[in-house]
Amino acid sequence: MDVSVFLPLCKECSKSVYHTTAPSPSYAEAAAFLLMGTGATESKLTFRRQGGYDFSSDGGAWGIMQTEKLSVEDNISMLKSRPLLRQRSAMFIYGNAGDPQMKGLLELDVSSMLRLIHSWDRLAILMARLHYFHRSQPIPFTITQQAAYYKVHYNSIKGKGSVYKYLEDWKNIIEGNLNVQ
Repeated sequence: MDVSVFLPLCKECSKSVYHTTAPSPSYAEAAAFLLMGTGATESKLTFRRQGGYDFSSDGGAWGIMQTEKLSVEDNISMLKSRPLLRQRSAMFIYGNAGDPQMKGLLELDVSSMLRLIHSWDRLAILMARLHYFHRSQPIPFTITQQAAYYKVHYNSIKGKGSVYKYLEDWKNIIEGNLNVQ
């Protein structure tokens, strides 16, 4: 995915998808940068299926954010139980058509949802944003702190992601293409 397309999607998601209180502009930017760093580290904004897996299995990670099945299941449960969050998420995904279409999306089985995440970047970004909502700690503001936050809250201890890799991917993929600092 082109970074110039990815950045506005991350910013839009971070500003418009929230629990009860809209984020401040600086917090929304921090959340957008966390999403950008997550995508850069997880997939280099290129890979849409975790290596070693094909479409016959639900295992592994899916989409530009490399979301896994358990995260999708947790996010679906969250959206079903929080109507305002579901409505805001629907607006991000569908625009003004919103909630009625989101209801249909949430009725899909997880296997179908994973396959949509594979090629639907808005849905992949939303799933990553919702994944971070499961964490009670606020998103930090610096890229170095976000790298540590990512490792603890998105990538598992056994995962190949690291603080160092996040910072390198940020520098090479994000900064190198947009002059974002």
